[in-house]
Amino acid sequence: MLHGKSARFPPGATVYLLKGALTHLPQDQQDALTDELASVKSFDVESDLWEVAPSRPQLGGGSKSVFVKEQGMRLAFCILAQHALPGGASDRSPSIDAANRALAPKRKIKRSPTPNGSKACGGGMLALEDIMPGEGLLTEHPFLLSSTGVEHRWSDRWRAYLTMMGGAQYGSAPAKAALARFDALAAGDPEDVESFVAPRAKATEIVESALRSAGKVPESDEYEEIKCQQVEKVLTVLMKWQANAHLYRNVTNGDMAGAAGTAVAAVYSLIACVNHSCRPNCDVAGTWSAQKPGGGDANDGAATLTCVSAVAAGEECVYNYGPRELLTWNLEKRREYLSEKNGFVCRCERCREEDSNKDATTCTVSLSLASIEDK
Repeated sequence: MLHGKSARFPPGATVYLLKGALTHLPQDQQDALTDELASVKSFDVESDLWEVAPSRPQLGGGSKSVFVKEQGMRLAFCILAQHALPGGASDRSPSIDAANRALAPKRKIKRSPTPNGSKACGGGMLALEDIMPGEGLLTEHPFLLSSTGVEHRWSDRWRAYLTMMGGAQYGSAPAKAALARFDALAAGDPEDVESFVAPRAKATEIVESALRSAGKVPESDEYEEIKCQQVEKVLTVLMKWQANAHLYRNVTNGDMAGAAGTAVAAVYSLIACVNHSCRPNCDVAGTWSAQKPGGGDANDGAATLTCVSAVAAGEECVYNYGPRELLTWNLEKRREYLSEKNGFVCRCERCREEDSNKDATTCTVSLSLASIEDK
């Protein structure tokens, strides 16, 4: 991770150049580069400027690099393909054998397709032995980053997917691994219809814009057929992001943000296999070094899954996908948050218990009212 004055970006990260990044440049270059995509190269300490490579060099006066101000850079996405778990191209349950090979050095947990009693969309992680609080179970870097919490996150995530596809088609082995790993992820809970509404609307916008650019005529039979097919494809990609992205936490200054203040979400190969629970026995925390402008740290952003309460052999390892205060919320609020942010209705042990108690209370009240009416 490269360190700037206060922001951090991985080398090669794709960023948007906002107006605030360009005020030191000639007006014609400012106009040409505003809202353009660029690739991060380095940070120059003397000038406090980032060196970036515009996606269309002709807009930067033909130069392969321009220097821009930190406060006007916003992360769009970053593909860290070297961290993608190998395998999984033909395994839709995602990469059980590959995951267990990767876990082999510690081998306290294993990937399982359907943990006992689990109501999750995908599989999960099971303890192979009794695990005590404080034990670290796995550490890994994300293989995808994107903006989050903002409207444009949907288009950023679709661009990231297209970039992975392009790299894979050109024969890049890391891009193929990243694409296969992403395609093997679960795409949310199909039964939670409400969580698909916003992503479907964005998928439709993305497809309609692409069809207009391709000169397709709206309302023709061909247009509608292509649109329906592509919307479902884009929706699946967006829901995979939604269900598996985790906030990229930075212990030195809160949640990591791009220089323009945009929060960042990350997708991990193995941590994506660990299910959520509102009664977690594990936690996930990131590793971040002190800010070193002009320097960097290869370990920045590595996440560690740690046991926080005793886990018996054969028990599922789970953690809280939401903010820490989620555990203090009532059932309805927890489920609303997880449906909106992660694309599923939580059916963890705690939620099922509270749901059952709520139904029992409703039944008791109904019977009491019936008894009163009988009298």
